[in-house]
Amino acid sequence: PGFPADRNKEKQSIKMNIDGDGIKGNSMVEYNGEAKIMTQMAYSSTRNEDKSDALTSFLRNDNKNIELSNVKTPDFNDRQKPLQISYDFKANNQVTKSGDEIYVVMDWNKEFSDLEFDSDRKNDYEFDHKYFLTTQAELAVPEGYTVDYLPSSLKKVSPDYSFEGSYINKGKTILYSKTIIINKPIVRKSEFDDWNNFVKEINKFYNDQVVLKK
Repeated sequence: PGFPADRNKEKQSIKMNIDGDGIKGNSMVEYNGEAKIMTQMAYSSTRNEDKSDALTSFLRNDNKNIELSNVKTPDFNDRQKPLQISYDFKANNQVTKSGDEIYVVMDWNKEFSDLEFDSDRKNDYEFDHKYFLTTQAELAVPEGYTVDYLPSSLKKVSPDYSFEGSYINKGKTILYSKTIIINKPIVRKSEFDDWNNFVKEINKFYNDQVVLKK
């Protein structure tokens, strides 16, 4: 039977603070459906002595700017409950200070940002499964600073895939929300131009930065 994308929901919640040129915080990520099964399979197929390093590398998306600690692993053999993993992190090189301004990158995962198809490609592209990714990140505004600029919201919706992202000024915090849905796990070659335009749009959103000012 065909299942909807939200059966494979990956839900991440993050709380963070600026720390020098980086961001410190804690995160909890929850995997369901195919996302959970694939994570469990990858973990179980890894040698015991390598499991901790493999899990850390997986959680930070092989991003060398991310350091993880206090990773709390669940029971990977539990087939009934969603798979939940929490950890503390330090994301380096996400903050730039210039005079009385601070430029902040709140999203370093940037899912699908590099998935553009070359015109020479002859075959369709198949995803691992349908995707339903949600992120809620809250950044504490440092003492003495106010929010000077937030990136504009972006909403791109089609039957096959969609993206919604927004930043909200809460005064002492900034709330970042993102939802990505891939309803059709195959991108046909005839659809590459539409997909590439979609990726260009979300990259404009990803590459914009929050600006704080004294």
